[in-house]
Amino acid sequence: MRSYVAAFALIVAGVPALGAERAALLIGNSDYRELVDTRRGERALRPSTELKRKGFTVVSLRNANADTLRRAIDSYIEQADGSERAVILLGGHFVTTGSTTWYLPVDTADLTVPDLIRHAIPVSVLMDLAAEIPGGAVVALGGDTDAGDELVEEAVRPLRPGMGTIEVPQGVTLITGEIGEVADFIEDDLLDSGRDMRGAVSKSRHKVVMRGYMPGKPFLAAGSTSRPAPKTRAEPEPVNPPAPVRDEDESFWSATTSIDTERAYGAYLERFPRGKHATQARKRLDELKDAPRKRAEEAEQALQLNRAARRAVQNHLTILGYDTRGIDGIFGKGTRAAVTRWQSDNGFDATGYLSRQQVLRLTDQGDAKARELAAEARLKEERLRQQDTAYWRETGRDGTEAGLRAYLKRYPDGQYAANAEAQLADIEESRRATVAAEERRFWDNIRAQDTVEAYRAYLRDYPRGSFKAEAEGRIAELQRQTNQAGAIEQAKEDEAQLTLLPVTLVLVEQRLRNLGFDPGQVDGRLTKESRRAIRQYQETRDLDVTGYLSRQTLVRLIADQG
Repeated sequence: MRSYVAAFALIVAGVPALGAERAALLIGNSDYRELVDTRRGERALRPSTELKRKGFTVVSLRNANADTLRRAIDSYIEQADGSERAVILLGGHFVTTGSTTWYLPVDTADLTVPDLIRHAIPVSVLMDLAAEIPGGAVVALGGDTDAGDELVEEAVRPLRPGMGTIEVPQGVTLITGEIGEVADFIEDDLLDSGRDMRGAVSKSRHKVVMRGYMPGKPFLAAGSTSRPAPKTRAEPEPVNPPAPVRDEDESFWSATTSIDTERAYGAYLERFPRGKHATQARKRLDELKDAPRKRAEEAEQALQLNRAARRAVQNHLTILGYDTRGIDGIFGKGTRAAVTRWQSDNGFDATGYLSRQQVLRLTDQGDAKARELAAEARLKEERLRQQDTAYWRETGRDGTEAGLRAYLKRYPDGQYAANAEAQLADIEESRRATVAAEERRFWDNIRAQDTVEAYRAYLRDYPRGSFKAEAEGRIAELQRQTNQAGAIEQAKEDEAQLTLLPVTLVLVEQRLRNLGFDPGQVDGRLTKESRRAIRQYQETRDLDVTGYLSRQTLVRLIADQG
């Protein structure tokens, strides 16, 4: 582990002793001693340079243990005394009981409530600090969902990884999301004096959630890097000019803004398409038309769907035939488009955002479809097994070479395929011991090449050779593979693009075994046996039979009720 003393960096150059006008606390934890590391915790420190450029005094700490974390918070409190603006950004692991959320220092050993009370920092403490600067403080919390999921087994109930319900004090802004997204949002959007806070999230390319205080103005005033200097002399009061007589445009505009409806602004634009307030009218009209979507977005945010809940939504949509372009717990364009199509098909306003009622309806539909597919799969699987067994009894059960090869030709991935292949290997080995040394050496060389051309060469030289059946059988198999080569290569590439973690592959193999398909050793390595089990599963579920994992195959495996 890296030195934590060296990691502590307090940046206070040129700061007055009694506090700064703008203060920031940045903590980035990734290198945990006992717990799984976060992959991007240190990205929480990235906004430091931009914050300093905007006039903030920055307390910055990488890989904070319990002691240095408290010292950093103490330093921040000193700097934030009397500040007009403050930013607190934490990146790393969070755990929650649902009502209380803790931020974990890197020396956290046990995920138990007593241990957290002694070492971790309750997020509520930071919210209280932010509440000291009402209307001017932002608390940003960035987690690592993938790494956090691995904490599940280490957490002792009632704790669970992630953030629970966080109470946001009046006048405080809370921003949450993945570490990198939150840090980039702070740097690119929050500190941009040209973006108002209310619209910053919807216009940003970074996926974050903002709650609490969201005024319709920028967090930082344009062109300002510090508090304006006080005026040295009184400014004269402005003299108000005489009020002009309103013309027809102004009168109509006044009535329009008083009514403030789509119809009213449409009427204004119809009468004054190039009027003085035409630009404002079009902008307000767009806002009103977009209002249902905004309300839907806010309603979905209020549900506080975690990563697992979002994956469940994507899984239900996919199993119902709405392609979300991934089941990753992130609601991107693909998921929003799928939600929109589902809403339209089910008589809801097609906003792309889900309400509680819609989540429940979608869950019911997805579960019902999963049960329906499972029942169909069981019937097909049983029918295929019966056909497979009947043909095995007819051809392969007696162990003759011709019968075994006939069975494998029809059922290359059948339930008796491994048995047939093993028996044929024994037959071949026995035959090798009886044939002439010259033919045996030639055959061994052919097997090493394992190509259609090589086997044809053997048949030309030994048209009645001892391995004639093996050569013909192998030619048929290689030709079958060649015919499927394009589809197989595409399936292989598609699986690689899924970037599946070893733990996911272990779950796939466990699921296959639980469903009655033998993947061999369950170790996260997709072997020949694993590929055969995948093909068997795909065939019984009417999926493309490739032996490689596709998004559709994963969805069915997750949803399959056996």
